[in-house]
Parts: sequence; structure tokens; C-alpha cells
Amino acid sequence: ASGTGSFAVGNRAPVVDSIELSPETIPNDGTIECIAVASDPELTARVYELATARGLLINSFDNPAYSNFGMVALVRAGHLRLAVSTSNASPSLSRRLRQDLAALFDDEFVEYLELLAQVRKRLRDTVEDRERRFAMLRALVTDFSLGGRLNYPADWRRKIKELLRR
Repeated sequence: ASGTGSFAVGNRAPVVDSIELSPETIPNDGTIECIAVASDPELTARVYELATARGLLINSFDNPAYSNFGMVALVRAGHLRLAVSTSNASPSLSRRLRQDLAALFDDEFVEYLELLAQVRKRLRDTVEDRERRFAMLRALVTDFSLGGRLNYPADWRRKIKELLRR
């Protein structure tokens, strides 16, 4: 089978726009991932079949049924790594959530987390009693909290239902 689409196989692999599909097309060289975007559902299904037979992780952006992993929107702030995913239901919403969450984790948060890391290392070296050490570390985050509110677009239900009727 052959077809066109965009396929990236492997870390930093070039994207190819057209491939001849066969078991040899999908590598067996330690590659760990395959990203597939094709307008042809049969082609996407074939790429998924070949990739999973080789034990590859595959993500088909437009067809989550042919994915065995999803892409996440990653918030990075100092040592913090916070992954946001809608399981490919709405990448646009994942991106929006990432943007809003990233704005919350400011320079003060980065400093707070860095100092928590430093005190944790210091206490590991100086406080032998594990339970006492854990209690001291928990006390430093007891009053920390994340507050928030979800704001939905005006008339979102009607707008979505209207698009679903098309």
C-alpha cells in the first residue's frame, strides 16, 4: 500500500510526504516513535498496524483511535513539569490550558520551588530521621494552594451544537 501524508519516524527524523508502506518501511532500529497525519483513513490504519507490530509508539493527530500515546502541552517553570492533555479531543484547548497555567507559575514560584529543592537536599544530609524530615518538608508546603476558575466562552453550547449539525 502506498499513499501520501506526513510521517515522522524516530526522534528528529525528517518528515516524509509520501511513503511506500511495507514492514520494511517502518524501522526496527531502536526508533521509538512515529507521528502520522494522513487524510486517508486506510493509510493511517496501515501505518498504525505496521508501527505497533514493531513496538513503536504512534500518534495520529487527526485519528486518536490509531494512536497509542498522545501529545501533551507541557508547562515548564523551574523544576516544575506539568503535562496537560485532552487525549487528542481538543489540542487547541490543551494549548490554551498550558498558556493559562504557565502564566500562574511566575518567578516567585520558580524561586520557591528551587529553595524547596535546596532545603530537601540539605535536610537529607542533616536529618537522619526520615519521618521527621518528611514532616519538616510537608510543613513548608502546607499553606501552598493553587486557586482558579474556569471561564467558558459565551454561548459555547449553542456554537458547538451548531457546528455539529453541519
